[in-house]
Amino acid sequence: MYRSWKSFRLLIDNAQLTLRKADLSIAEIYSGLDTNARRRRRILGIVKAEFSRTHRLVLAVSGNKELLGAEPVLANSIRLRNPYIDPLNYLQVEMIRRLRGGRLSTQARAEVKRVIELTVSGIAAGLKNTG
Repeated sequence: MYRSWKSFRLLIDNAQLTLRKADLSIAEIYSGLDTNARRRRRILGIVKAEFSRTHRLVLAVSGNKELLGAEPVLANSIRLRNPYIDPLNYLQVEMIRRLRGGRLSTQARAEVKRVIELTVSGIAAGLKNTG
């Protein structure tokens, strides 16, 4: 199907692109926003297992040895771009923590929300999708 059906190939190639952009270490940082450690570990475990399973199956279907193996320029672009996005993720997590902390003045809350909005836009722009 991958070789002969264009729509299916596009679906799998889009999955490769999304998987290549994903960073489980960043996901783990976001999971730290959940204060319930048991739930956090359970959900993160599910996410990691599904990521691994999807990664393995997408490679099997596409016949690639690595994600975006047929698109090395795109793969390299993502590899080079992701480290510049990481600080925005760290900043966003910290701002969400502050916002949830509830001990902010009205003005400080507005400023923190604005920083969160900016990080959402920055991350989306860096990933070249909606985040």
